[in-house]
Amino acid sequence: MENLYFNIPTVISHSYFILSNEVVHMSEKEINYFYSLLYLFRKNMKDESKVKIFVKNGKKHSISDDFENITVRIELSQFNDLGVVSNNTYEDLKNFIQKLQNREIVINSLGKDKRLDIQPLKMIEEYEIDKNILYLTLNDDFLFLFLHTQKYYMKVDLNILFKIKGYKSKKLYLFIKDYSLFKNKCIKISKENLENLIGKIPSKNRFQKDIENVNTVIYKDKNKDKNISDLDENKDKNISDLDIEYPTIIGRKLKKYEFKFKNLVKKETDKDSEPKEEIPKEIKEAVDKRIERKIKKGEQIDNLDGYKQKSYQSEMKKLQPKEKTDIEIKIDNFIDEEKSKHHIDISKGGNPKIIINGMWWIDNSYLIKNPFGEKLTQNPTETLEKIENGSLVFTVEYSNGYSDDMKKMYFLTDSELRKRGLI
Repeated sequence: MENLYFNIPTVISHSYFILSNEVVHMSEKEINYFYSLLYLFRKNMKDESKVKIFVKNGKKHSISDDFENITVRIELSQFNDLGVVSNNTYEDLKNFIQKLQNREIVINSLGKDKRLDIQPLKMIEEYEIDKNILYLTLNDDFLFLFLHTQKYYMKVDLNILFKIKGYKSKKLYLFIKDYSLFKNKCIKISKENLENLIGKIPSKNRFQKDIENVNTVIYKDKNKDKNISDLDENKDKNISDLDIEYPTIIGRKLKKYEFKFKNLVKKETDKDSEPKEEIPKEIKEAVDKRIERKIKKGEQIDNLDGYKQKSYQSEMKKLQPKEKTDIEIKIDNFIDEEKSKHHIDISKGGNPKIIINGMWWIDNSYLIKNPFGEKLTQNPTETLEKIENGSLVFTVEYSNGYSDDMKKMYFLTDSELRKRGLI
């Protein structure tokens, strides 16, 4: 497998996008598009520039004084060659490039590079796509950020970044890799900064899965699975791993997350195969009972052990977090903003919900519904449209389930609630 090494400046790896001053997050696929775009732009620049781009000063290189910003030609088939686009289908890629032109990138969001401010920049000056050829001109300020940097950057093999699953895991990987050589093996980051980087922070179990995705990437090498990582700078070891403890939440009012590193480099073992995923006892017992019932009913199962393993894995997949769409992320951000506006008091307990027009709320499927099972919207897109048209009135309800307050809200007696099966 060809190494796709790319020097990513900290100011870009510690960045996020905004649209109309609102934070927007890239999907898993879009992160691959973004870094592919930068990689191919830099790779193709030499073919377009009429002057020498870099000059050597002693042992170091710098950008030539004669170099000026140019339009770079990129064939969309090159994205196919990198593996981020399949079957020469470019519609999603084209849509993403259009999004980038309308967004600003907030660079250096953690302030690690003291030479630069935390600031939004326009990224794309202009572009045109003609017959699957992209003609791209970047904004001057953004171009010189990644064209050449001597400080505050990391060398990333894009093969690894592309193969990490989940947009949160990809962003965590870039953040963690940048700090993985810290002597104290610990990073502290505020909740606000972390959410700017990766989006809404999930529950502990799901977040743990996002972190696990960072640790190991598997790829096929001569019909054999092999672990790869570039988190180790020691070239004598071709396998390295980053073991990250689940972040500790520090403080009550001001939340900070603390990432601890351990076993930064693991020695190569004789087994280069993907480690087996441990199956929880509850899943094994439930699957075994289900299979036992099938056998008692006379169902013939030829390879019982293989069938069990396949069933275990099928149940495990159901537990995997579903990647959120851009629309679902926008709805999550809206809910967080509304809760913030209403100054939620955690001392009241319960599970605060955003109540819409006095009796509706947004459920886990991003649909607007009421306690009687009626749906105001049929999909997340309709929900977002309702939110954005400004016709809804929002309040906050603190109750868990159907408390006395909620009964009063819906003007229903206990008898009526029982008839409807609500209590």
